[in-house]
Amino acid sequence: MFNIGDFLNKDLIPQEKLARSERAQIIKEMYAIYTHPAERILRKKENWKRYIAFLKVLKQPDSKKNQSLFKRGKSFLKEKSISSFCVFISVIPTKDLYYIKSVMLDCKNRGVSASAWLFSSLKVK
Repeated sequence: MFNIGDFLNKDLIPQEKLARSERAQIIKEMYAIYTHPAERILRKKENWKRYIAFLKVLKQPDSKKNQSLFKRGKSFLKEKSISSFCVFISVIPTKDLYYIKSVMLDCKNRGVSASAWLFSSLKVK
């Protein structure tokens, strides 16, 4: 028979399963910050700034053709689904996710794009 003390001591739940569920919870919270309406507005503003810079480089006026060229380029920030977001985050160790989540919350509170910070800080070594 199981004792409630065993559940409180977490002896019956393997540590690997706890770590996976902990990581999943952090990633869900980070994705909630990423998909927040304020973050979407900041992404639109960043895209607009990048589009204006793109037009200045081309020295052409705004047109549907230039908009489609920009959207196909690398400088256009589009919102990622939860699966592609998890692929980007998968390279980060769990202990570092706490720091990244806190910085994302700080960026959100300051009115700065958290997703721009996140994806610019991910660098391949």
